[in-house]
Amino acid sequence: MSFTTIDHDLRKKFNLSLNEYAICDSIYHLSRKQPCNASKEYLGEFIGVSRQAVSKIISKLIEKNLLVRVNNRLLITSEIWDNEILELHTGKKIDTECQESLHSSVKKVYTECQESLHNNNNNNNNNNNNIYSRIFNVWNNQPNLISHRKIEPHLQKIKKSLTYYTENEIVNAIIKYNRITKLQNSLFSYKWILKDFLTRGLERFTTDQPDSDYLKKNLNNQKTAEELLNEQYGV
Repeated sequence: MSFTTIDHDLRKKFNLSLNEYAICDSIYHLSRKQPCNASKEYLGEFIGVSRQAVSKIISKLIEKNLLVRVNNRLLITSEIWDNEILELHTGKKIDTECQESLHSSVKKVYTECQESLHNNNNNNNNNNNNIYSRIFNVWNNQPNLISHRKIEPHLQKIKKSLTYYTENEIVNAIIKYNRITKLQNSLFSYKWILKDFLTRGLERFTTDQPDSDYLKKNLNNQKTAEELLNEQYGV
């Protein structure tokens, strides 16, 4: 995959930017044989945007029902997008036969996942509950954050966050937030509760920014944030 051909009629139909179209098209081509497991870094490097920008684009494409997550992590394009691409390439309306045969290997993977979710609903619910509990417990195990007795007030925010981020991304963001709040001159001395962090702060801590970017500049002696950080870490 080295280029993207953009059909502007299709792009305008779904009100997509050039980058959004490029990401959707890339995932379409990368998920023909199996769900796409390309990293956000890889996709961002391919089209020339940051990892954070890719994350926002994927979230928007999911909201538009153009992308679908498999097992809360991998991505495939939806039937809506697949049908549009097939019609674009064949120049004819989609019929049932075409729809059923379209990218059969990927649809088989997705169908099996869906059937598995349906037939093993209890197992899936247990697995999801384990993910929610792990995230909740990671938060409560951070020494500098506000701990909570019950998960229920935070559960919906945890579920929603998992729509856009993986479990590991959320866990790493929580650990990073805890680390930053302990630093002197931190820009984030205010302590959120978990559900507020997931709503207001999660995106800020899923980037690859160094810790020094989260520090205020010391105006008294003009030390940079990096110098202050080095002092605190004993570097």
